[in-house]
Amino acid sequence: MQSFWCAGLKLLLDENMSPKLADKLRKLGFDVVHIREISLGLKNYEIAEFSAKEKRVIVTHDTTFIASSSTFGVKPFAVIIVRIDPRKHDIIVKRISEVLKSTNISGKVVWLYEDTHVEFAIK
Repeated sequence: MQSFWCAGLKLLLDENMSPKLADKLRKLGFDVVHIREISLGLKNYEIAEFSAKEKRVIVTHDTTFIASSSTFGVKPFAVIIVRIDPRKHDIIVKRISEVLKSTNISGKVVWLYEDTHVEFAIK
């Protein structure tokens, strides 16, 4: 069942995210690509370039993603850094959905926690 509000929102799940999350997000109507479906071993700046080109929100557990990709002068479309136990798939999916529903994500980094989130502009 596709929700109207998520139509057009495209996600890119990093290698460190479970492929099961991709399936759960697809069932909600998101256009999701898991990085493993593209290539293994991509550098963060290559993932950021793909994100910018495809206008996909990167979803990752990597707390250094922005720093490592910006070293190469690459700005991703947007990034969600998940700070929730990786085994809690349903909570992660719920929180991603809530944040994307309430936030204009373009050009932002969102630190996502179980009970809150913090947004910053990508510089």
